[in-house]
Amino acid sequence: MSHSKSKHDQRKAPIEQFADAEEMISEYTETIENSNVSVEELAAALVNRGLALGEKGDIAGAQADFTAAIELPKAPTAEIAKALVFRGIVWGERDETEKEMADYSQAIELPDAPVDAVAHALNNRGSVWGERGETDKAIADYSKVASLPGVSIERLARALVNRGVAFGEKEETDKAIADFSRVIDMTDAPVEELALAFVNRGTERSGAGQWKAAIADYTNVIDLDGAPIEEVARAFVNRGMTWNEAGDAEKALEDFSVVIELSGSPVEETALALVHRGSIWSEAGDAEAALADYSQAIELDGAPVEEVATALIERGLIWGEQGESKKEMADYSQAIELPDAPAEGIALALANRGWNHYENNRFDEFLKDTHAAFEKMPTLDTAAINLGLAFLACGRDAEAADAYRNAVEQFPTETKANGLPDLKAAKKSWLSEDRARAIMEIVGR
Repeated sequence: MSHSKSKHDQRKAPIEQFADAEEMISEYTETIENSNVSVEELAAALVNRGLALGEKGDIAGAQADFTAAIELPKAPTAEIAKALVFRGIVWGERDETEKEMADYSQAIELPDAPVDAVAHALNNRGSVWGERGETDKAIADYSKVASLPGVSIERLARALVNRGVAFGEKEETDKAIADFSRVIDMTDAPVEELALAFVNRGTERSGAGQWKAAIADYTNVIDLDGAPIEEVARAFVNRGMTWNEAGDAEKALEDFSVVIELSGSPVEETALALVHRGSIWSEAGDAEAALADYSQAIELDGAPVEEVATALIERGLIWGEQGESKKEMADYSQAIELPDAPAEGIALALANRGWNHYENNRFDEFLKDTHAAFEKMPTLDTAAINLGLAFLACGRDAEAADAYRNAVEQFPTETKANGLPDLKAAKKSWLSEDRARAIMEIVGR
């Protein structure tokens, strides 16, 4: 299972925090309605009232004020640049991505725009490029922030963290680690960025098999004063996974348990901790503890569909081992029907449900589910191998031969190790020696 990654979205908290938004809105409104104020004061008041309205959730009002500042004749460049960035954020919240990108680009290209506004716009535009899967364009924008003269440490740290994540997505591990390390080595880097850098560097190091270094990074987050609870929870989950990969299941259990009991832990991390702890219990032979964790993950409000699907499949396997066929099938069916479930999860559930049909001599259903699993994920070895057996069980020997040839080509070792014993077992019940001979020549004796 992959480690939980942090992709920092710098558009999450763009609005300044006011002690009393209503009072600030009233004050800025007085300034805006005062005909004697200068254009500089008017532009600043419009931008600030827009920010206060945005904090209150009045997105339309905020957008109107930002637009008024942008269109104000002779407005200072600094206020226009800020208004463009903030209006871009509003467009993003309204899923108007093209308008969002246009505003960021206009701010970036505005002559004499303040460095901070340009850096903010570049970071945000880079984030949108990343969301679109245009990683190289995202990296280019983050790199521009890193090269801006006089850029603040906050904007620079954010750009470096995001660029490191983008490099990680491209599997350019050394570059990713270098960016995270640069943030970690900064003097006075914001604690949020520092925590993100440690978590992400730990993830990259773990992926490279550098378990001791990864554990050290995750521990630094856990021990970091003021680290966001989201990153602390993520560090515990990732450290738990790394302990488990390193063969220390006991320490892994401790870390997963901390997350599960941690007040304020994001639901995503709690679900991950439950699924991974359930897996450890299962491997240790403690089926009841595993069932409890998987069930809690399944019932967790807001749990990511990926974790719910995994928990259902794993719980189904345990039910099957305990002879609870109806519960097993119910879990697989629930996983298959989950909205937005990942293709791999659906394919696994279909393959497992198909095998249950086979064990109960429901050959037509075996073929139906196995074929659906193979169509959903042709690279799933169990589906590819079982498809041949399913065709054979339904008397479709020519198609069975083709399916087995495909399985041998893709998964030669697995097909011989798993497919051959299944064929030998079938010969003891429904498969004749003559029919089996040709197939076994394909699989290999």
